[in-house]
Amino acid sequence: MSKSDGVGSFFHHPRWCVPVIRRKAVVAMVDMVTTYGPVLASGGRSLAWQSCYDSTTAYHSAVYRLRKQGVVAYVDTRNHVRVLRVLDRRQQRGDLYLPERIWNKKWNGIWNILFYDIVEKERGVRDELRKFLRKHRMGCLQRSVWISPRDMRPAYDDLAQALQIDIECYLVEAKTVLGRDPQELVQTAWNWEQIGFAQQCYLDVVRDRRKQMRAAPEQSHEAVQTLAREELDAYFIEMQEDPLLPKTLWPTSYKGKEVFSAHQRFVKTAKTVLKSI
Repeated sequence: MSKSDGVGSFFHHPRWCVPVIRRKAVVAMVDMVTTYGPVLASGGRSLAWQSCYDSTTAYHSAVYRLRKQGVVAYVDTRNHVRVLRVLDRRQQRGDLYLPERIWNKKWNGIWNILFYDIVEKERGVRDELRKFLRKHRMGCLQRSVWISPRDMRPAYDDLAQALQIDIECYLVEAKTVLGRDPQELVQTAWNWEQIGFAQQCYLDVVRDRRKQMRAAPEQSHEAVQTLAREELDAYFIEMQEDPLLPKTLWPTSYKGKEVFSAHQRFVKTAKTVLKSI
């Protein structure tokens, strides 16, 4: 392996990708201020107050980010028990308001593949881990093998920091999976029958709500707002199941763009009706 190959491989390591390195730099700075701040403020006398300093900044930073994602993850050091709990299925709504930002992003041809082997006595952690992976729109090739065309290293690093999950959970990158075509992997890893059903249900709902809104322009402000809330709830329910894959990986049956366009048209209609009331 050439020197350049070695450097490239190093920076593809889950712990040393650019987003994770950036986080580590911030954590190191906080640690330095926390450690040396008292030294400077006390003229060096604080060195005698404690023999060593055990930093937990990285751990708390990872837990904070997981909490923002709707996840609780920690290790109970007293009872030696790991706890992972996905609090809800809501995604970061920025992705749902601007899915084209993800669809239009060029795929680099690399699959992120995560596999794990968690013992039966920690079934709770294993089950919640699956929810966590679905929350991050990963697809399930097998029960314990998940894939994504997106960079999963930051999310993996958070779990490793907060839950020591890297003991039996591994993340690798691959340009091919047993030589299988990307479209074949996409068809296998995600339940497109279920996704297609949810998309069609949403399209039926939004069509019905737009008809109601247009048929009765004299309706109250509250009635229009109710229709808008119902449409938005249906939109979020559908989009939560959508893997939001790059366009190059879309199956022929995919209606994600149609769903997003229908949502935009409904929002425009609702604004027009509200202004006329």
